[in-house]
Amino acid sequence: DKKAIPSKTIAKLSFGFSGADLENLVNIAALNAVKNNRQKVIQSDFEYAFDRVKMGIGRKSLTQEVNELKKVAYHEAGHALICLLTPSNKDLHKVTILPVGGAMGYTASIPKDEIHLSKK
Repeated sequence: DKKAIPSKTIAKLSFGFSGADLENLVNIAALNAVKNNRQKVIQSDFEYAFDRVKMGIGRKSLTQEVNELKKVAYHEAGHALICLLTPSNKDLHKVTILPVGGAMGYTASIPKDEIHLSKK
């Protein structure tokens, strides 16, 4: 976790980001490093920043009952299983049942290969 995040990983995770999104991503990662008394941005800073840019701020104040957490866990596990068990051009990246943005949890995947878009 203390190693620098490879630029190819940043490119895969940020597929579809605008220039402003990328700038925001780097700024949030840098602020997180400073908040944690580090002079270098590491992989966990970018992971934090990706979650913030994609999903918004985590909602720690939201309390969930055990039954709700179980339902969210089953739901997200279903997404994860589909990602793992079906042929796809995406790898499972992260699964959480912690509420972020407007979601109670989420499952994230990243493209396995480079994606090239073209206008025809």
